[in-house]
Amino acid sequence: MSKVLIIGFLALLYLDSAEALWCLYCPNVEYDNTCSTIQEICDAGNDRYCFTRMTIQHGKVTSVDRGCNSDCHTFKIMKNNYEEHMLCCGYELCNDLDLWNV
Repeated sequence: MSKVLIIGFLALLYLDSAEALWCLYCPNVEYDNTCSTIQEICDAGNDRYCFTRMTIQHGKVTSVDRGCNSDCHTFKIMKNNYEEHMLCCGYELCNDLDLWNV
């Protein structure tokens, strides 16, 4: 009986990890598209998203960050002197875009 429970538990763990979405996490992407800190992988979990966000001021990219989120909407917000763009995607490590050269 205990073997059946252990096998069932391991199967659930496998299925849960098989559906997880892995994304790059970097709070500050440098100009050469590398992370200023150690780049990590975040687990977005089931039905979640990877994102890349960039800020543009006076027509020039000023910041880029990456991560994972449970709720993500691709958008472009234009303010007086800057724009913010959020790009969402839903497959493994899809948020590795080089947005410094757009």
